[in-house]
Amino acid sequence: MGDNRPIKTICWIKFLKSRNCTPGKGTNHTKWKCPNCCRSIIFREADKELPFFHVRTNLQTMGISIDEFLKWIEENC
Repeated sequence: MGDNRPIKTICWIKFLKSRNCTPGKGTNHTKWKCPNCCRSIIFREADKELPFFHVRTNLQTMGISIDEFLKWIEENC
């Protein structure tokens, strides 16, 4: 998987759940609260895929490397 490909939303949600993140409420976007994060992870669940730059920004918020995430995707999605 290349570094700039969109990520399927269902895989992103599965990843967040594996990190003990919990969904909150939002209007057009869903806010997820993750342990040890200083801010919420926000994205649109209605979209089938998420642009990788959105995922990258959220990974930075979570303190997770892109390589670690891509390895998790290969093993779990």
